[in-house]
Amino acid sequence: MTDLTREISKDELNELPIEVIPIPVEVIDETTPIDRVGEVCDLLRSSEIVGFDTETKPSFTKGVTHKVALLQLANAERSYIFRLIRLSDEAKAPLRAIIEDKKLIKVGVGIHDDARILRSDYEWTPAGMLEIRRLTVENQMQVGSLSKIYALLYGKRLTKGQRLSDWEKETLTEAQINYAGLDAWAGLRIFDALKDVFRPAMVENVFEPMKKTVPKARSFRKKPHSTRKRISDKQEE
Repeated sequence: MTDLTREISKDELNELPIEVIPIPVEVIDETTPIDRVGEVCDLLRSSEIVGFDTETKPSFTKGVTHKVALLQLANAERSYIFRLIRLSDEAKAPLRAIIEDKKLIKVGVGIHDDARILRSDYEWTPAGMLEIRRLTVENQMQVGSLSKIYALLYGKRLTKGQRLSDWEKETLTEAQINYAGLDAWAGLRIFDALKDVFRPAMVENVFEPMKKTVPKARSFRKKPHSTRKRISDKQEE
């Protein structure tokens, strides 16, 4: 059995085979019929747990920020990429209902900051959010990034080559789609592996909005300062 309490080095991580998402990934954008958006959201809400992640176009200029571009949600059968900046308010309405649903648990790494950013960027009120690292702590795991947690559990590496790519471009590349879809699905797989220690009290339902005007808000970004997540939350992801 894998020793979950150990650390895994970058060299060990890089030696692992790359994980390939085995389920379909569907992109939801302005070309997607409203009926299909509603159908997808209904499918997701019929699940008890979904994998969750977001992506934001990186900014390499001090003081310049971008809104969350993608919201990824995955169930066991399919991973969905919602291009938030391209969806109408009507199309975003059923998606907002998912994010604000306390009964539907969304799981991910660094999910607290994701929730705060969604509240600040879109005025949503996220609920039912479960930080994966609350499960890893219960299992005495010594790693905190999505990549290392996944590597210890499944012996595969999550490639991060697209992390700082342009998530607002007109057409996402196949590499971007696979990367975004995989991260949400990986969160769900991690939950499946560690769910024996899950307790309902671990789920968070209250998130204060992030103050964009405060310089410290930059600390919530991915390196260099692109998505407003704490560097410690996403280091070596």
